[in-house]
Amino acid sequence: MKRTLLFTWCALLLLPLTVYSQSEYPENEEVQITAADGLTLVGDFFPPTSPQSDGALAILFLHQHGGNRVDVAFLAPLLVDQGYALLSVDLRGHGDSGGEEDWEAVTGDLQLWTEWLQSQPGIRPSNGLATVGLGVGGNYALIACANDANCQTAVAISPLAAGCEVVSCIEELDGVQRSTETITYIDTTTTAALTDGLLRRSVLLISSQRNFTADSAQYLVSISRGEVQANFFGNSAFGMEFFAGRLKDRVTNLVVGWMNEHV
Repeated sequence: MKRTLLFTWCALLLLPLTVYSQSEYPENEEVQITAADGLTLVGDFFPPTSPQSDGALAILFLHQHGGNRVDVAFLAPLLVDQGYALLSVDLRGHGDSGGEEDWEAVTGDLQLWTEWLQSQPGIRPSNGLATVGLGVGGNYALIACANDANCQTAVAISPLAAGCEVVSCIEELDGVQRSTETITYIDTTTTAALTDGLLRRSVLLISSQRNFTADSAQYLVSISRGEVQANFFGNSAFGMEFFAGRLKDRVTNLVVGWMNEHV
């Protein structure tokens, strides 16, 4: 097992910094699929601007609690310009997907999304999937990647874990009151992903040093059996806050650089 903990920004400074505005949001297609319980799920699909000859890598993006699929705005331009196909979805209970929050049902929803994504023309036929998520979406990025044999790598930004007393942590910054059963489910399935499902794949964790996500990321690194790198920023940012201000371009380029290196 390979574990790497990075507490400086030195590696980031070697990456090209590119600034995009919301007006440069790439063209996309709204997509709807039907979940197992009949709920209509909604996402935005961004085809690559320059597809690669062997097919594009497909990336699934998952927002944090209280967010929606548009949260991918600052990440989408670089990814599609690099030749990746991108799908950003509204989790159930969020955005246009509607319905009630049901985190156990999300796992099944994501399997449907990854199947849809990989069925699109021009997508790499094998080893052609990656996942990226924020907050609890980061947990599900790990879970979705572990559940798909075609997934090569997962990126989790501000993931949550029992190592930081998950009940108080989720209520503090992820902005939601959840039942103990739901929290246990999220943590158990994340643990299974890192100890078994992602054994032969790579994982990038991005976290703050100054809030509970540092403990969470360190805990997830400690239980991982695969290749995992954790980057810790000297701030208290959580989820979407990594894509605001001076952090935006550095974190965006870190994610894109990880994709370029690991797929």
